[in-house]
Amino acid sequence: MNINKVKLYSLVFVIMTNFLLFSPIADTKISEIRENPESSLNEYAINDLTVYREEILNTTIISRFANDSTMELVLRVDVRRVYGEQEEPLEIDDPIIPECGALPNYADDTAYEMVNIDNAFSYLEGHYDLYDPGEGVTVAVVDTGVYPHQSIMYLPDGTTIREIYYLDINFHREWTWVFWPFVGYWTYYLSAQNLLIDSYYDWTTYEDYEYDSTMKVGPYDGKSHGTSTTGALLRMAPYVNLIVVDYKDDSHYEGAYVYALEALNYFHNPDIVSCSWGFPTSIDGLEDAVEDLTDYYTTTIVASSGNDYSSTTLRYPAKYARGINWDVFSVGSVITRDETNEGDRSAFSNGGAQLNVVAPGQWVNVPLEGGGFGDLAGTSFSAPIVAGEFALMFQMWVADRGSSPRSSNLRNYLWPTCDPGGQDTDPDDTSFTWTRSDLYGYGIIDTWEALRYIYIN
Repeated sequence: MNINKVKLYSLVFVIMTNFLLFSPIADTKISEIRENPESSLNEYAINDLTVYREEILNTTIISRFANDSTMELVLRVDVRRVYGEQEEPLEIDDPIIPECGALPNYADDTAYEMVNIDNAFSYLEGHYDLYDPGEGVTVAVVDTGVYPHQSIMYLPDGTTIREIYYLDINFHREWTWVFWPFVGYWTYYLSAQNLLIDSYYDWTTYEDYEYDSTMKVGPYDGKSHGTSTTGALLRMAPYVNLIVVDYKDDSHYEGAYVYALEALNYFHNPDIVSCSWGFPTSIDGLEDAVEDLTDYYTTTIVASSGNDYSSTTLRYPAKYARGINWDVFSVGSVITRDETNEGDRSAFSNGGAQLNVVAPGQWVNVPLEGGGFGDLAGTSFSAPIVAGEFALMFQMWVADRGSSPRSSNLRNYLWPTCDPGGQDTDPDDTSFTWTRSDLYGYGIIDTWEALRYIYIN
């Protein structure tokens, strides 16, 4: 690239958050992120041949305001813009759009049989008279929202409305020029609303976001992803206390994902969090938000490894597992039962030194946005299956020991009960293994065997 001119200018950001209650935690964390940014370098295309780069030089908080319902933060960000040209058209990857896609295909439902879920239900009933799998355990699904699908909106009896909390994250921004085309500022508005959904009306009613009609407030899954991951969780643990965190917006603003975890930490104290999304790099504030959410070692975050066809690198937050944060549990995908290569790692499933376990992810029968069911593939569906197993383990631990397990308890009782990856699974196999590989972690989860291991120990 031939650099031909350099321009200095300033940006002023305003971040507005509408809370039902004042959140000093969120205020502090956003301040820390923005007061101490790492110098970043981003490249943008003006047209096929002209590009410019932005480097953040300094960030200063101008003012801050908070009361019981509103928090406002005004920031000044000084950046340097460097213009240039290159001989070939530039392809630019958007660094803030996370992987969160599903690969639709064929097949009947065999994924849950593969992890021995129905035998696990029978084990809970036979040993502890627990007839409502997952009852008493709070699980949050951080995803694109949820559609009022019959299998989600109602409990398994088909008539009782499921009561959930719907934590709705919305965001928009407005640009103002000060001195065109070099100086201007963004005004950012980021809000979190904690909604109790406990009636048919609540489930089936949403409103346009005040500043952007493409975004909704209330149960809504415009990206057709959260409905399916939530459905996979509820097939494993249908009676959990469910929190749906709807982080998705059309701007793909990376701060919304960090803010969703911060808001979840402020409003709720979940036992398990399922994250079927990830970034190729650790975005600003994500590690701190994960650390805060797991601070007392009682919350376990289950994260999908990613669908990048990599055998060495996971996506974040899954990559925090096995070292940076042991309360994060990373999950890859294997091919499900009745396929000729059952138990083999899915080609798309990311592996690496931080991979904990694998679970069915090709193909998984799940509810679809708009109604009906379908078989989908991706590590996105492996993560909620493991989150569901953790929920049953949590429930049984409380019944057996009279206290809540720490995340290390769940982890240490799940690992040795996995079936080796790369082979057919055997529901009756009760042998234990601690063998681990970067492609399969400790192997394929077996829910019944994990419950049994808790019982005999």
